[in-house]
Amino acid sequence: MSKRRTIKVKELVDHVNSKLANPGIDQYGKLTLSMLLETFLHDTDNYAGYNHNFDWNEDPDRINKDYDRHYYYKG
Repeated sequence: MSKRRTIKVKELVDHVNSKLANPGIDQYGKLTLSMLLETFLHDTDNYAGYNHNFDWNEDPDRINKDYDRHYYYKG
């Protein structure tokens, strides 16, 4: 029988957030990471929203170009 393993939600969120802020990762990679993290946070009842990794006042049209998010969790 396999041993049950656990991960710390904050560590996962911090790790994914660092990847989402990395300009070297393409938008499809960021979308995939975001979908995975959102599913995990919702399934564990830890989802507390997200924000974009840029200033809306500087470039309000950027949301249509880039997939830059930063996630929050209940912690």
